[in-house]
Amino acid sequence: MGKFEDAQFPTSDKSIGDSVKDGLGVSFQWPRMSENDYHGGPYEVFKDGVSVADVQQGQLGDCYYLSALAVLQSKLTRERFVFLNSEDEWKACGAFCISFYDGGREDIVIVSDHLPLSEQDFVFVSCEDRTEIWAAVLEKAYAKKYGSYSIIEGGFVDLALAELTNGIPETISLDRDTNQAKVWAQVLALHKEGTLLGAGSPSHPEGDRAKSSTGIVQGHAYSVLKLVAVDTFKLICVRNPWGRGEWLGDWADDSELWTPRIKNLCGQTDFHEDGVFWMDFQDFCREFDEIYICRTYTQERNWNSVLIEDKWEGDYAQGIPRADNPHAEFEKNPQFGITVHAPGPGFVVLRLKEKQNPYKADQAAYLNLQANDGGLIRGQKKSQTVCTLGPRAHPLQPIEVEFPAKLSYPYTFTAVVANMKTGEEGHGNFSI
Repeated sequence: MGKFEDAQFPTSDKSIGDSVKDGLGVSFQWPRMSENDYHGGPYEVFKDGVSVADVQQGQLGDCYYLSALAVLQSKLTRERFVFLNSEDEWKACGAFCISFYDGGREDIVIVSDHLPLSEQDFVFVSCEDRTEIWAAVLEKAYAKKYGSYSIIEGGFVDLALAELTNGIPETISLDRDTNQAKVWAQVLALHKEGTLLGAGSPSHPEGDRAKSSTGIVQGHAYSVLKLVAVDTFKLICVRNPWGRGEWLGDWADDSELWTPRIKNLCGQTDFHEDGVFWMDFQDFCREFDEIYICRTYTQERNWNSVLIEDKWEGDYAQGIPRADNPHAEFEKNPQFGITVHAPGPGFVVLRLKEKQNPYKADQAAYLNLQANDGGLIRGQKKSQTVCTLGPRAHPLQPIEVEFPAKLSYPYTFTAVVANMKTGEEGHGNFSI
């Protein structure tokens, strides 16, 4: 039996996409990694474990996705490769099964071991050791998930992490009014509990060709690797997915602020031009305008969840009553009773199935959760509302909630999930 050939994601410019193909102006070849050794040795998925240094961004504008890959723990990275028990398996069949999450459910993407090269070298992501290919395979699988490499240019670290881990994404915006002490305490606590983190720098008309005077690439996504409080210092370790280009201010690699004691407390041994650098958190808040968060809550951590999936179709596609949709019968939108057994913190996540790209859904949606003892929701009552999401054309909308202690538990809440216009059909789900 021959090796796997992928008709859905062919070895042609169609899989590259016009914007990337025309922008780069190079010709691509798609050799099988199981049959070639252009970089001086047989290709392997993993060599000597997984490290942040493995992810070296190429000429594709997917820094957000590569930053997400860089902050995944080794175990989570290896778990993306389903059924890969040995190097011999993929070399025999010429394929990889890659696990993502879509709509709260596992989504398996199968790709061949053809990778796009030009002049026998990687054009897109590569590992520091060119014969190690896990990052390139995960990038190709993500491109296939959305249709081409061009489509995955531009995105957000937290959404990519959610697709890799089934986690809950969140963004903290930073500006001159930010309570830095509060944000530091929040992010440090999240880091200590294993939450995955990233950062985004302000956009710029020149895109990522622009840099701040202290070396931060503009309109660019970075990985956040570590936070450490040392004496009076609040330090944060950040990585540029390019694998080069670092912060030039206080606590940079050559800073005189580093002492052997502080190096030891931060777990920092040697410094290299590898894209990894440290900053004072105050400087970080001036240079970056967003912190990306992806929380993972499981039964092993004493969290329970329910996933509810449905469609807007027929008489159940009513939308929201408003000026451009005056005849909507709001109470006919899909509604669900959710029984919660104790008060306390929780999360509600609204997901939309049909997507144009990783960060834009085909249509907008709205969710309203009310404490109404399981009754039918006929309108948006502020006094009973626990939370509201949307309306937004965003594929994954989370919100943290507090189930009120004043209620008698177990208590049944009601959620209504609406599209925008009567007759506009679609598919989505939500989880609590």
